[in-house]
Amino acid sequence: MDERSPTAGVGPITVDPAVQNRGTGRRLMQDVMDRATERGAPGIRLLQSGYHNRSFSLHAGLGFVFRETVACMQGQAILREMPGHPVRGATDADLRACADLAFSAHAVAETTPDLQALMASVPAFGGPGIVPPSILDLSLLISSHLY
Repeated sequence: MDERSPTAGVGPITVDPAVQNRGTGRRLMQDVMDRATERGAPGIRLLQSGYHNRSFSLHAGLGFVFRETVACMQGQAILREMPGHPVRGATDADLRACADLAFSAHAVAETTPDLQALMASVPAFGGPGIVPPSILDLSLLISSHLY
């Protein structure tokens, strides 16, 4: 469990297919939920594969609420500029602002055109790709606090 911000983050949790459907995933998630409650977290955030119905049902049954879908983009980008939405590479001088932004809003752009400009300007989406802020977010609100 990621405990670096007020809202706890969890994942990925994987159960060997040979021992699935025996309550292991539920026990693991219950331990995560208990730990988040112990530390006073206002909620837990996780990403859920939209195609995995069993784990989606598990999370829903534990009280998680579907928020929005994930878009994972990989491969060559279109490499173009969008007028009115300049994009530049980050520098060391940006590190503090990036860290503050990551822990406060998990956002990379203020508007949809800003996000489009950012995604259009990179040469490629490497590694596992990029997950834009239109994320699938299942959240368990442990208390009445909203995040």
